[in-house]
Amino acid sequence: MSARKPENAALALLVAAFAGLGCDRGPGAAPQPSASTPQWPAGVVMAVGSRAISAEEVDLASVWIQSIEPGASPAHLRRLTLTNVILPRAIAHEIDPAGRERALAQARERLTELRSGRFAGPLGPSGALGEYLEGPWTKLGLPGWGTLLEAPDGEWSEPIEDAGSWVLMRRLWRREGATPAATVLAVDVLRFDWLDAATRRASIDSAMDRLPLTIVDPAWREVVPELIQHRMKARR
Repeated sequence: MSARKPENAALALLVAAFAGLGCDRGPGAAPQPSASTPQWPAGVVMAVGSRAISAEEVDLASVWIQSIEPGASPAHLRRLTLTNVILPRAIAHEIDPAGRERALAQARERLTELRSGRFAGPLGPSGALGEYLEGPWTKLGLPGWGTLLEAPDGEWSEPIEDAGSWVLMRRLWRREGATPAATVLAVDVLRFDWLDAATRRASIDSAMDRLPLTIVDPAWREVVPELIQHRMKARR
């Protein structure tokens, strides 16, 4: 990645923050599979605990990264997507699966109210029913920014999963930037957290040392950063 682009530098910092924390554990022998190793469905390439991750899930989200890093190779896009989106999201899932389902149910109920016109919360000064945010991907987060980049104005999204939170978002307007990564969106956001926002990052980082990473497809061992494999005791 080039250090000349501010947005690329910010993405590099995200990667370093997630992959580098606690990286002094050193190499060790990966646990060998046991007779109870689960049989994963077709398309699953790895799993965090019991949470399966498919190649399709990674590649769908890599489109967002490609807007920021258009020159990245397919393998590097997958690596950045895993590090910044998929693995944090999967770890948050495994920390509290029941809480995640409750938050999703709340988000779906509110979405039904929004789309039927039965939710009429107080409008903010910018016409937002929830939190008003304006900015590029660094301000809105990759999942929300990426989902709404090509969405029509004024329509509420399906629940968008971020690490530890479901969000409902609608785009209010879009302003083109000098590069796709600099595109600014104004959005209306309603959040449904299952992990405390104040401690979410620390909780996910701590859980990395407890949750095992199973690499189902051996080819993906080249995609997952080695530091993460060591931290999560990646096994085949």
